[in-house]
Amino acid sequence: MRDGEGRIINFKNTILLMTSNLGSEALQNAPDADLPTRLELVDQPIREVLAPALLGRKNVLAFRPLAATDMQIIIRQQLDRIAAKIAVQFAVTCQYSKALVAALAQTTAYHDLGVRYFEQMLQQQIVPELAKQLLMEKQQGQNSAYIHLDLGEQGVVITLSDNPLNEETAETNSENQLA
Repeated sequence: MRDGEGRIINFKNTILLMTSNLGSEALQNAPDADLPTRLELVDQPIREVLAPALLGRKNVLAFRPLAATDMQIIIRQQLDRIAAKIAVQFAVTCQYSKALVAALAQTTAYHDLGVRYFEQMLQQQIVPELAKQLLMEKQQGQNSAYIHLDLGEQGVVITLSDNPLNEETAETNSENQLA
């Protein structure tokens, strides 16, 4: 095989990893299936797409769909990561509500992209709005102690405040502090 500049590429002792959503719909419809069943569910879609030369050299890992609790863990981890950056850069405590995490997990679970949908939403909508509000506050010479992320009628609501979220509605991180 040659690269884009015509050089010969040696693939000896090389493992190629390919990911695909082939068979993902069948896996979504059988979330509790055991490994042999999951492999059977993805076998036909793989055979319809991959060339016979690849079929003889493949090893398939059929992942189980993420449960809602898995999605919530991932969402909390991502929000905690953003909260840590905000704490360092702006000296503001970022908190988010349980209702927001549950709604984001539910939305993510029913979207074709799964957790990638949440990551896109985080990077394209939530983080830019967080940055905008924090920078506007800094420009105005204000210093709120908290930034709250909550669920509103139109989606994520971001509010700057000097007061923490109600502990009954707020999420907590692994150190038992409001996140």
